[in-house]
Formats: sequence, C-alpha cells, structure tokens
Amino acid sequence: MIGQKDSPLTPAINARLQKVVESGLYNYWMSKQIPNSTACIHPVTKVTLKEPIGIDNIWGVAVIWGFGMVLASLVLILEILHEKFHNAGKFQDRKVSTTHTIELE
Repeated sequence: MIGQKDSPLTPAINARLQKVVESGLYNYWMSKQIPNSTACIHPVTKVTLKEPIGIDNIWGVAVIWGFGMVLASLVLILEILHEKFHNAGKFQDRKVSTTHTIELE
C-alpha cells in the first residue's frame, strides 16, 4: 500500500501496482537491474556436506575462542593485582588501637 491511510488515491495506485506485479514487469525490471535478484525468492533449502567437520574446518573459531580466553585471564589477573596494590596503602595508613580504657563510676 502506497500513500496515506484513507487517501482517495490509494485504491487506484494499488490496482495499478498489482497489474504491474501480476504481468511480470516488476520481476523483469528487477532481473535487469539486479542480476541476482531472484536468489532470495528461491533459496536453497538443503545443504549437503561431503566431508566430516574437523579441526581444519573450525580452526578459525578455535583461535578466536583461545584469544578470548587469554584476554579474559589477563583482565582477571590485572583486576586482582589492581585490587591488591590499590588497597594496600589504605590499610597501612590506619592506626588501630587494641587497648581500650573504660571508666566506671
């Protein structure tokens, strides 16, 4: 549907567009402008693999996974070291008194 809702021109435009599509002109124009335009209209529904999936087929995924694991481990180590050295000075500056004096009347 082209045009505003409840427009008096909408039925006339839709009727003419429907005639263009039904006559095959739309598909003809699409095939002339985009040679691969019918690839999505008739997609392949079955894919047949003739070789088993092995490490040769998925080595790229394994490399990306390994890189991610190494990066995550480094971030974890950096967080632990940051927390350890960042808080180390805070605890040394405080003086904690272990003796208390209580006066009773």
